[in-house]
Amino acid sequence: MREYFKFGINALLYPLVFVLLMDPADRIFRLKLPLFALIFGLWLLEKIVTNKIKTKKDSLILILVYFLISVTGIFVALVQNNFADQGFAFGFLKSLVVLVLLFLIDDYGLRIDTILIRASIVLPIMTVGVFFVFLYGSGAFIHQVFLFFAEENGAAAFSLRNFYGFELSMFFFKTSPLLVFPMGYYTHKLMKGEKPVLNTFLVVTFLITMILSGTRANILSAFLILIIIVFLGLAKKRNKFPLLLASMVMVYLVSLFISRATFAKADVSQQAKTEHLDAYVQLFNNNPEYLIWGQGLGSVFYSRGFSNYVPQSELTYIDLIRMFGIPLGLVFILFTFYPVFSLLQLLRRNKEVFYSLISFTAYLFIAGTNPLLISSTGMLAILAVFSTINYASSSKSKPFVSDRPQPIGGM
Repeated sequence: MREYFKFGINALLYPLVFVLLMDPADRIFRLKLPLFALIFGLWLLEKIVTNKIKTKKDSLILILVYFLISVTGIFVALVQNNFADQGFAFGFLKSLVVLVLLFLIDDYGLRIDTILIRASIVLPIMTVGVFFVFLYGSGAFIHQVFLFFAEENGAAAFSLRNFYGFELSMFFFKTSPLLVFPMGYYTHKLMKGEKPVLNTFLVVTFLITMILSGTRANILSAFLILIIIVFLGLAKKRNKFPLLLASMVMVYLVSLFISRATFAKADVSQQAKTEHLDAYVQLFNNNPEYLIWGQGLGSVFYSRGFSNYVPQSELTYIDLIRMFGIPLGLVFILFTFYPVFSLLQLLRRNKEVFYSLISFTAYLFIAGTNPLLISSTGMLAILAVFSTINYASSSKSKPFVSDRPQPIGGM
């Protein structure tokens, strides 16, 4: 009976991951909560029937720490009369609820990392499609696309970027930072010599998609993943000096491209981040006690970057310090980085986790300058990396993410 429940839950994970990728705000399909409730309900039913549960203390501790710090943050905001944005506070808690799927990963060995890598191909398809609409579509149609994705459903953002004198429309899917996982995976496969044509195509596809997103963090992360994995892969080959020299030249050219194609000093996004930082400095100067116990979860502060009172900015890690104070904020951040330490330990005996280590580290870098960490997008990244850790810890088989078709019930 357990296998039937596992089959059903695993089958439902595919549409859930698809919805999380395509509709992070849950305004298009409105299926995020129903799918999550159905998956968790099936798991609870199986536990009631079989009276058996398997979980790991790491997952339980992570969830408890996140929730205890968050509830403490709400209490601090209430005590200081700072609880101004209840919607943000409860949205913060709602995002963390997704992490209960860690129990299912531990119990069934679910491969959310595999599902994410496979499902993520939908983002390049959508990004390239929208990009061609911007190039060749009529003004009215472009306006409708903009309204649907950006204004009405909050799934994407649009911007103009200047590349060597050419102004291009950029389409930033809010879940596009998750593409660091397939980017790392397929680059890793390519350097192992597996399916070179297919994997080269996929690497180029995901790289172009991240470039078209138009954000510095996305572009830099994509190139760094490519360079690091390729460089280390070439270092293991014979006659490696010419290859290493070529890769060093590549690093220089990429650095030159990024520095020039960017993003002038007057770039609006960069200016906003600078003004956020100035607002934090002023806030902590006026209220040094916030460095100790925080302003509270659900509090707001004025930032000239948005010219408004806001519950969070784009500087995620400083936001956590502001909300929870240095002690609890650092604990929250350290637990977020826990998978990095676990992967570093696993790397000694399983080299296959290297792509996940690079990809998750890149995601944490991107999340540092975008409000992506405490969201369904950030929780999906954490679930994916924990499923990698869980599988790699309990299996000696290689590779631990298979390209071969598998039955839905058994990954």
